[in-house]
Amino acid sequence: MAKKYTANGVYFLLLLNLFAFNCFGESSRTTEKIQLKWAVIPQFSSTTTQKNWTPFVGYLEKVTQTKIQLLVYDDFSSYNKDLQSGVPDLAYVNPYNALQARRNQGYIPIIRDAAGKLSGILVVRKDSGIQRLDELMGADIAFPAPTAFGASLYLRALLQFQYKLKFNPVYTGSHGNSYRSVLFGRVSAGGGVIRTLEADRPQVSDNLRILYKAPSTTPHPIVVHPRVDTSLRQQLVATILEMNKNQQSRRLLLAVKITESMATSYSEYEPLELLQLDQVQQ
Repeated sequence: MAKKYTANGVYFLLLLNLFAFNCFGESSRTTEKIQLKWAVIPQFSSTTTQKNWTPFVGYLEKVTQTKIQLLVYDDFSSYNKDLQSGVPDLAYVNPYNALQARRNQGYIPIIRDAAGKLSGILVVRKDSGIQRLDELMGADIAFPAPTAFGASLYLRALLQFQYKLKFNPVYTGSHGNSYRSVLFGRVSAGGGVIRTLEADRPQVSDNLRILYKAPSTTPHPIVVHPRVDTSLRQQLVATILEMNKNQQSRRLLLAVKITESMATSYSEYEPLELLQLDQVQQ
């Protein structure tokens, strides 16, 4: 039998629903997870970056109970634009980006790889007759982007200032495009870093030869915008450091190219200011 309600009964139910909405709706709003944006430098394809970083970010979300939106980029220009505008709350950046982001937005380096060092390389085709750097005088050389650090900026600084080499930089948008520009004969040589060369397809890496390896530098850091609450920042650092102790979580670190996480600070990157990288040929 269908229930019948009097006018007073209907009024009472409406009041009850309104009370429940105000109480529980307000409660859900106050317990809503904070959302952070996390940007990743586009060293690899966007598909690879998404695949490698999503489990890592998901783990941090679960432990810290904080919603994190992963920002993945197809090219350096859009990534740099967001970083210099302060769009991401956290970001995985190259050392030069760390300097720029510090100047422009006050980003703070918090985590880096304890084991790895950043090594820029210059590659040529395996069958190329080029054996020395001075043979590249006046040549077209591919680089991922002007501000890609190990694969471009630092490498160009060494070629320009230390080896007095004059060349024509060609910016391809990614490490992979730099290697392919060499492989297909569009340029005489190309810049990259060892780990992106090793991670590329054998059809590419097996047909290239390292002509020059730059001295190693402090690797890419994770940086945080100063607007992020200090307690949350400390929780994120503690969580990432704790990941070293568990085999399953260590695999998540390895996927994002962090062999072992360690705390860092701006003091480790400040010496790069002395290189006057802003004066490097564009």
